[in-house]
Parts: sequence; C-alpha cells; structure tokens
Amino acid sequence: MKSRTKIAMIPHRLWIVILMAIGLLVQCSPDDVLNPWDNDLPDLTDAIPWESLGSGRIVFQRIGPYPGAYEGVYVMDLDRKKSWALQFSLATAYHISPDGEKIVFSMYSGSNNAYDIYSVNIDGSHLQKLTGLIGQDRFPVWSAQGDRIHFWLEGSEPPALYTQSAVPRANDLRRIMNFLITEQQWIISPSGGVSVSSTGNIVYACNWNRTLDLAGLYLMDLEGNNLKRVVALPEDRDFESPVFSPDDQNIAYLSVAKDSLDGYQAMEIRLFNPADSSDIVLADLVAAGSKEWHVPSKWNNVYLTWSPDGSKLLFNLPEGDFTAHLYFIHADGSHLTQVTFADGVSDRFVSWGR
Repeated sequence: MKSRTKIAMIPHRLWIVILMAIGLLVQCSPDDVLNPWDNDLPDLTDAIPWESLGSGRIVFQRIGPYPGAYEGVYVMDLDRKKSWALQFSLATAYHISPDGEKIVFSMYSGSNNAYDIYSVNIDGSHLQKLTGLIGQDRFPVWSAQGDRIHFWLEGSEPPALYTQSAVPRANDLRRIMNFLITEQQWIISPSGGVSVSSTGNIVYACNWNRTLDLAGLYLMDLEGNNLKRVVALPEDRDFESPVFSPDDQNIAYLSVAKDSLDGYQAMEIRLFNPADSSDIVLADLVAAGSKEWHVPSKWNNVYLTWSPDGSKLLFNLPEGDFTAHLYFIHADGSHLTQVTFADGVSDRFVSWGR
C-alpha cells in the first residue's frame, strides 16, 4: 500500500471520471446495480476439519473463481457440523457477534452512493439498517460484550471512529475520535477494522504516512483518549487485522510483506503484549498472489480472529491471484491446519463467535 502524506485534493479530470461512473450506476436497472453476481451461492463442500476446530460459529466471505462467479457470506456451525450461505448485494466486512447470533456488515444502500452498516440474524432473517451517515461506513465490529458496534466513516469528513448500540436508538450514535492530526493535517486512520477489548481499549493498524514515521499499531481508550503507537511499522511490511485475545492479555495481528508490485511474499502472525510490550512471531507463512478483490473492501484482504476460548487463531492466507483459503494455528503457533479448500476462491473477512 502506498503512503499518503496529505489530504489530497481530487483533480478536476478525476471528478469527471467519478461523475461518469455514478451516471452509469444511475442508468442501470436496480437489478444490475444491486446484484452484480447473478449466480446462486453453491453449498459449502470443502472438507472442513470440524473436530479440530472445536466449537462456536464462524462466518467468512467467499468470492467465487475469477472473474467472480458468485459472492456471499458462509456460516459454519461447528457444534452442529453444518454450514449455510447468505447472499447480500454489494456487501463486505462481515463480523459475527460474540454470542454467534448476529452478523454486522457494510453494504451499499443506494442512498448518496454510500455504504451503511447493517445487521442480520445468523439464519439470514431480520435484516436491519443500523447507520445512515453521509459517506462510507466501514468495517463494523462488535464490542466484547456484544451490546455495541464500532465502525469508521470516511468520505464526507476526515476519517472518524464511531460507536452506537447494536439496536439503534435516538441520540445513541457517538463519535469517538477524528483520525486527523489537525496541526499537520496528517491522517492516521485505520487500514481495516478496529478491535475492542472488554477492559476498555481499542487497537487498530495504520499503514498510512510511513515516510513520516506515523504508521504502526495504535492503542487508545474507549473515549478516544491516550492514543499511542505501540509498534512501529517496518519499512517493508503492512500491519493488518489486530484483534484482542478473549482474555484481553494479548493482541494478535498480521504482518504482511509484499514486493514492489504489491504481490504477497510472506505473512507473519504476531503476538503483542501491552503489559510488557513484548512482540513475538507465532507463525511465519509463505503467501502468494498479486491480484486481489479490492472493491468495496478497502485494500487489505487478510484477516485474523481468535476462537472464543482463546485456544486458536483463524485467518485467511493468500495463495495466488484472487485465491485465499482459511487456516488455523493453536495459540502457541503450532498445528497449522487448512480449513477451506475450494479451487480458485478467495475466502476472507473471517470472524468467530460462540
């Protein structure tokens, strides 16, 4: 990912391109705009290692073989050893609630050409729109207690982090912080979703402004105060998908190496301990592929999640152009195990609830 040092002004010619693209969307029929993938989702036939995974429910997004034969979110119920698929149009960034009963995600709403946050029951019932801010509402995640969601907004203002209850109530929406250092106009916004601990902290990864030594792993409290960078970003790496362990003692995150053409070369799973600032490598993995699904997911396509009991880490590993599968390791870095196997698919946005 290339660094950005200022809030860029959009050139006049680029505005013309953007307006033309919007015009094309307006001219399309509703079915054309809202159903970019016409094919029904196939059943999940992967040889899932149910017994090895343990218990709970896992959700992840799958995009079918290039150029995108199908797209949707799959649910794996580990206790019942069964799976099912849910299909939403122009949706991304799925995240399961801690109790495994609901999913939140970002979906194109057709209002002001914006993405808003929605929730749905795990069986696909009761789809509900949760936000309607002007701009792009990105990367919703649940609080550790499952009573609130956190997401960040960009497009109509400098990027900012928001929170609200999982069931919208009047005057409940609250802006936590603005990701803009106003004195210098530098942006330190997330490069993906945030993670919220049960003890009142938020962690996120920022890959912006590395030439100014601003990129890295950041911590702050639930009010947006005491923001500090706890791990600096190395020159040849991107940080992605930091997430608190269920006991809040550690933060697991991905450190990704790419070549000059943005092709994946390697991916580390790292473990940071806020108490003593130790930062160790749990797994060093070979990654491959230079072509990813970028829209509407905002660049990074690798994700990490803990099992509810804290014994495992589940993640997706890029294995070629438009190809990634799910794997897990034990919390000590051992027993690397492949979870999904379908040919030519891209599995991502993985999360795990009870």
